[in-house]
Amino acid sequence: MRLEQMFYSSAEKFPEKTAVVCKDSRVSYRQVVQGMNRFREYLESNTKPGDKILIVAHNSIEQLELMLACFASDRVACPVNWRMSKQDLSEMLRDSPFSFCFYDEACGELFVSARSQGQPELQARKFEEIPAAEKPDYMEAGTGEDSIALQFFTSGSTGKPKCVPHSHGSLGRYAKVYSKVSGWSSEDIYETQSNLFHLSGFSCLISLFVGSTLVLMDRFREEEFFQTMEKEHCTRISLVPTLISKCLSSGAFHKYDFTSVRKIVYGGSALPLAQVKRTLAECACSLEQAYGTTETCNISVLSGEDHIRAVNGEGPKTLLESVGKPIPGVEVRILDEDGNQVKEGPGEVAVRSPFLSQQLHKVRGEAFAADGFYRTGDIGRMDSEGYLYLIDRKNDMIVSGGENIYPREVENCISHLVEDVSMVVVIGVPDPYWGEKVVAFVVRHPGSNITEKEIIDFCRGQIASYKKPRRVIFLDRIPLNTNGKMSRKLMKKIYASQYAD
Repeated sequence: MRLEQMFYSSAEKFPEKTAVVCKDSRVSYRQVVQGMNRFREYLESNTKPGDKILIVAHNSIEQLELMLACFASDRVACPVNWRMSKQDLSEMLRDSPFSFCFYDEACGELFVSARSQGQPELQARKFEEIPAAEKPDYMEAGTGEDSIALQFFTSGSTGKPKCVPHSHGSLGRYAKVYSKVSGWSSEDIYETQSNLFHLSGFSCLISLFVGSTLVLMDRFREEEFFQTMEKEHCTRISLVPTLISKCLSSGAFHKYDFTSVRKIVYGGSALPLAQVKRTLAECACSLEQAYGTTETCNISVLSGEDHIRAVNGEGPKTLLESVGKPIPGVEVRILDEDGNQVKEGPGEVAVRSPFLSQQLHKVRGEAFAADGFYRTGDIGRMDSEGYLYLIDRKNDMIVSGGENIYPREVENCISHLVEDVSMVVVIGVPDPYWGEKVVAFVVRHPGSNITEKEIIDFCRGQIASYKKPRRVIFLDRIPLNTNGKMSRKLMKKIYASQYAD
């Protein structure tokens, strides 16, 4: 099914129901159709089917309406990261020419400056410049599922944006399967700050596809987020692991009323085991972890039931360290360095999935095996019950004295110091003797005086001695990349510029 058809189905069932709450605005499904149609009419008058439509904007109702209009008019919605620099955006414009651009007031200076250097001839309009629709209730859908609906950009491990196109069919199948696996219903009220330029932001569209109410934030401000949660009686919220860590440190899970919340969904990066346990202890709601990549959509889910089993001592002892079982339709293999399948691992996680657009073969063909399995770049293993465990990113592995060390294992070890450690990031840095050495960046809890020696000694007692940090650097906070995630690449740059011996 095409994406606009999924939305139209909700609009026909719930025309007067609140579809989106954003800042001081509330719009019904009928009003979203009307807003969508003003963009659709403009697109059909000024662009042609298949054109790539650049979107430079913060989360908003207008951006959602524009993306839906792209789907319905068979244009390709291309939302990009509004946090990127002018230089990065101008390079993207040169490398990936677009047919038209829409932007909001907040991103006007960024776009105009980048356009002058990257694609001066690109036509563009601000959201507010688009006139009202002549046919506000028009709801005719397109045909075919193979056309590209949405193109994301991901920096991956190289830092240079790569385009990741998804078809109507791949995203439609994904939305149906994931919403069912996750128990997402039209009764839900879903709050998120996930950016629409990111795969996690596709959850905002899934909310509309299932007929639920979306409470959309443009960024995470703790007090505003949780006060809105209380006011709107949200039943489902999403938080990336860095924000969960922040909430644990601030006491937010005790400070605000989570009575209406039945599920917190997290994903995007690892959440240390100790923090999973603390979150379960402090929140009277279910936890769900979703693991996937921009290229694959979600691969696996560690369900709320899995979390409860783990707390009750059922299932594998390491269950909370896993990212769950593959969702229906997704096949996972663990491959060795020669591309041969290994029974358990560790090895590279490879995926064959109906949610992976076949168009990706054309732009990222080198990552595919002959049988259609896509190499994710993640190192993992699978247990006898079919649960998938991530060890680390392939490119993040540290080789010290000839031994392979995975930063995530060291981070999980240090995170057990729950009374002292708020956040931790582990990287490998050049060392003249060992080749690389392990360095840990640590944020202490307020009032903690834990020392470098105490952390190193603790690690020595918990993991192999060669894996322990050779150096611990204390920071007031861990800098995040433009996607709001912890980035080892960024931390390596900071180390090289400020802390290298």
